[in-house]
Order: sequence, then structure tokens, then C-alpha cells
Amino acid sequence: MDRRPRVEDVLDDLVDAGLADRDHTGATLARASARAWWYVAEMEEIVATQSEAGLTPDLFRALAVVYADLAERAVAVASGGVEGDITLETVLDRLSPRQAETEATR
Repeated sequence: MDRRPRVEDVLDDLVDAGLADRDHTGATLARASARAWWYVAEMEEIVATQSEAGLTPDLFRALAVVYADLAERAVAVASGGVEGDITLETVLDRLSPRQAETEATR
């Protein structure tokens, strides 16, 4: 199932709300993937804080898993290594599980 039409719908909404720049969305997502490792630790800290406060940490635990997965598939090693003109399609292709599996078998 191709999820790209859904991505376009979300991107349209973000652009319409002034929250995204269609021309730079690929680079923004690529830079975020390069920083994802940092957010894993942040989410784990929030999990601990939520637990200590007697609140459910499940959402933040799940976010840590998402960020860890994104970090494993990062488009660049560092956010400075992202080409400014990288397209959203290229980034989504590089982040896809199929692409990660292909690169792991090389």
C-alpha cells in the first residue's frame, strides 16, 4: 500500500497552516532523522519522570521507539550532512524499511 497520498495530504495541511515549507520539507525531515538519536534519550528521561510522578509513560516510551527506528535509518550522520535541496520523495525512500533492508545486505 502506497502511503504517499497520505503524506501529501498532511503536507498540504501543514503548508496551508503555515507550519511547513513545501520546498524544504525533505531537508527538514532529513535533518530530523540525523538528530533522532538525541530524542531517544530525551523520551527515556520523560518516561522516568512520568513513572516517578505516577503517570503513564507509555506515549513517551512509544516515541522513544519511533525515534530509535528513525535514528537507525537516518538520511545523514549529522544534520550538517544533509543536502539543502533533497526532495521529500528521496528522504521517504531512504527512510523506508525496504531501503534500509537493501542497504543492510550490501
